[in-house]
Amino acid sequence: MQKALALGVFIVFMVSAGSCAYNNEEDLYADELSGCDTANVTYSGTVLPILQASCLGCHSTSEHQFSGGNIELEDFNSFQTKIGEGYVMGAITHSPGFSRMPKGGAKLDTCSIKQIQTWIDKGMKND
Repeated sequence: MQKALALGVFIVFMVSAGSCAYNNEEDLYADELSGCDTANVTYSGTVLPILQASCLGCHSTSEHQFSGGNIELEDFNSFQTKIGEGYVMGAITHSPGFSRMPKGGAKLDTCSIKQIQTWIDKGMKND
């Protein structure tokens, strides 16, 4: 009987421990603490610099045929099309079914991803 009780307690403990997530206040409010600006997002001032730093090495007008899988993101209209198809957000968030970008590099930081998503949510203007 004691073995069955001990086994039951062990199972309850393991299930309980596996369902918990550790989030400290710093992680939950990292954007506010780090100064991530999602209020003043523009294409030219926010999104384009992210593209230049993380994407255009392979996806520029001159390189996309060689190293960018024939996906060009330097031209605003091409970038807007890929955004509309869901390609860019799927790739930079490392969603299942998408090639993880930047290829061979670390995932973009949370702030950059949120800024791009904010720009999309605001209508993807060429501003």
